[in-house]
Amino acid sequence: MKKLWSFIKETKTKLLAGVILAQSTNTSSFFPDFFSGDKTSLASIVKTAMNAAIALAGVVAVGYLIWGGYQYITSGGGESAETAKKTIINAIVGIIIIVAAFAIANYVWTLFVGTEINQTI
Repeated sequence: MKKLWSFIKETKTKLLAGVILAQSTNTSSFFPDFFSGDKTSLASIVKTAMNAAIALAGVVAVGYLIWGGYQYITSGGGESAETAKKTIINAIVGIIIIVAAFAIANYVWTLFVGTEINQTI
């Protein structure tokens, strides 16, 4: 087991060294930049807060879903499997609520501001 762990650490280090040393001219990020744009207008501040809150809620819900899946896999049946199923169902309902909240917020935002939430002001 010790040899396997040292092999994994060595391989991971070599792979990450290649990624770190690779140079790229692409300045775009995988994650959206919530804090770009005008920071003086109220609309921009509210838009930034809404985007960050919805993104955070999504990350928490997906983490909750993963945790429920882990509990279900390791439960071995019985009452703990039922608890894990409830966790998974609650996470899925949470994700649906987050998507619906984003859709409603985007609709209301469009009515008041005239642009969609993910567009720059």
